[in-house]
Amino acid sequence: MKCDNIIKEFLLRDDYNTRPLRIHTHILFCGRCRREIGMLTDIFNSFRNTHPLPMNNDMADSIMQKIYENIQPAVQTTSPFSWIAAWIIIMSGIFLLPFNDQFLWLTKYFGINLQIPVIIVMGFTITIYSIVIIATHMKDIKKFESALKNFLKHH
Repeated sequence: MKCDNIIKEFLLRDDYNTRPLRIHTHILFCGRCRREIGMLTDIFNSFRNTHPLPMNNDMADSIMQKIYENIQPAVQTTSPFSWIAAWIIIMSGIFLLPFNDQFLWLTKYFGINLQIPVIIVMGFTITIYSIVIIATHMKDIKKFESALKNFLKHH
C-alpha cells in the first residue's frame, strides 16, 4: 500500500527529475519502487527528445520577452479641472485658515509665533503642488506657449 502511494505521489509531480524527501527516502530502501521510478523517469526524459518540434526546457524567457515587447505604458489622464479645483481648495484653505476657530485658539495659546511656521508650511505646500502641476503638464504648457507665440506674432 505504501509503495502504491509513493508511485502515485511521484506521478502527480510536474518535474520528475526532482523528488521530495519522502519519495527519496522510500526508494532508498525499497528496490521495487527504485526500479519502477527509475524506469518511469527514463521514459519521461525520453519524451523530451521525441517531440516533432524542438522544445526548450525553459520557454519562459522567450515568452516574457515577447510580452515585454508588446507592453504599452499605462497612461492615466487627469483633467485640468481637477488640478485647478484642488489648487483652489488649497489656496482657500490658506486664506481661510486665520478665521478658523482652532487656529484662533492655537494662536491664543502659542501666540503670534505660530503664524510664521504655518505660513511657511502653507507656502511650501502650494509651491510643491504647483511644481507637480507644471512637471506633469509640460507638454500642454509647451503647446500653449507655442500657440500663444503664434497668436501674438500674427496680431
